[in-house]
Amino acid sequence: MESKTDTASPPTETRTPTSASRKPKSPPKRLVVTMPNGEEIGHNTAAITFVEVIEKLGVEKVRSLEKRYIIPLISTSEDAKYKQHRLGPYYIMTTHSTQTKKRLIEEIASDLGLDKSLKVELVEKS
Repeated sequence: MESKTDTASPPTETRTPTSASRKPKSPPKRLVVTMPNGEEIGHNTAAITFVEVIEKLGVEKVRSLEKRYIIPLISTSEDAKYKQHRLGPYYIMTTHSTQTKKRLIEEIASDLGLDKSLKVELVEKS
């Protein structure tokens, strides 16, 4: 009987990056949104800014765009897993990064034809 030899390569070593080799974290950012009428919205937390911008643009209008980020962006029912902010009868999904909130606001503005008059910035928290 012939014996078979294992020709598989040995397992590679998995390394965990040390803090010295990791890229330094960028300073925390917050959203600042300049609305078409010139009003500036920029709270200390991106989630509150995000919700207020949606409120000012019109929750119903934004909801009609049927945006999703894992779950519907605006829903009439609370999700058991993801954090949402209650605004009247609606629940607004806020469990995403500040960068994603910026991108979503820009998409919403574009879909509503406001991309030329609504400005979204990420600024360092002071």
